[in-house]
Amino acid sequence: MKTKGFTIVELMVVIVIIGLLGGMAVFSYRGLFARSRLEETMNEVRAFYAGVNKKAVTEGYRYKIQIDKDNELLKYISTETLKQDSLVLREGLDLDFVGAVDLIELTVFVGGFVRDENDVREFFVRDNETGKLITFYISPLGVMEARLQ
Repeated sequence: MKTKGFTIVELMVVIVIIGLLGGMAVFSYRGLFARSRLEETMNEVRAFYAGVNKKAVTEGYRYKIQIDKDNELLKYISTETLKQDSLVLREGLDLDFVGAVDLIELTVFVGGFVRDENDVREFFVRDNETGKLITFYISPLGVMEARLQ
């Protein structure tokens, strides 16, 4: 009499295959989550900068933007209206730029033009977990470019 069923070897092979597929799914999900976090951060930084630029143009005041890699934040300040606000990066993200300074200062003028105070216009946001980064550049004409790598 022959019984129907699976052998222990067949069951082990199926368990190993399911484990491998599950591991690949978790790995893909982590990468997708990190990319999503970087894209959200890129949109937040763009919106922050666009808001400051719009304030300068519509209100008719100069604004200073400070990009501080020690505190990992972007901050705008108006010396005329005493308005200020900041954008703090999410946990797990690092703010950095090339140069011998710890702080980038940019002045946004009424026409939307931007002057850099210390010859640094490019900064980076890096995901500590994956090493992926976003490169931001603010041109003298006031246009921000962002690239996710």
